Amino acid sequence: MTRNDTERPAVLLVEPDEPLRRRLVEALARRGFTVLEASGGLDALRLMRECAVEAVVTEVDTPGMDGMTLYLNARRECPRLAKEKFIFTTGAENRVYPLSLSSLNYLKKPLNPETLANTVAEAVSPSERRRNKRTLWREDCHLSSAPGERGPVASTVDVSKCGLRVRHMGAPIGADARVEVEVRSLGLKKTARVAWSSPLNEAESVTGLSLK
Repeated sequence: MTRNDTERPAVLLVEPDEPLRRRLVEALARRGFTVLEASGGLDALRLMRECAVEAVVTEVDTPGMDGMTLYLNARRECPRLAKEKFIFTTGAENRVYPLSLSSLNYLKKPLNPETLANTVAEAVSPSERRRNKRTLWREDCHLSSAPGERGPVASTVDVSKCGLRVRHMGAPIGADARVEVEVRSLGLKKTARVAWSSPLNEAESVTGLSLK
């Protein structure tokens, strides 16, 4: 690392797909991060022992040592790295993640490099989302006003034990309305209450849903 590099926050990126890793490194570098690279969990753990990093981005399914095993080892060996400093990426369609892991961040593939860079910036700097133990979770979801109806195109923004935020096409939804929401990777399918809803731009809105 150059002297200039040591003044920039260091991020460890663990991604076995080399072309994708190159694109993500470029996006993170543009945001002012020094990026350490590894293709698998064993190399990543070695780098963490040698260098102080501010955040770790790892694919869940990495060769040699998977992302979750890397996380458990890293937490034992580098206790200063809080849970919120880890961001997991995955392209798996059928894996179910428990909502009890409310301080772990997940991003679904295919990844948008700029979205990843924004997520890393939030992990490195204190944010209200982390203080409230909200988990970043980007995934297409089903949102409708009644069972069986086809609702607007929607995707989750983040989730917590009490609710989730959803980005969707169309106008804001009225407060206290009841909607059916389904997020398959979380095993979540239930009726939620609209806590608030606001326009995001001319075509989209963002809505807070309460699961209480």
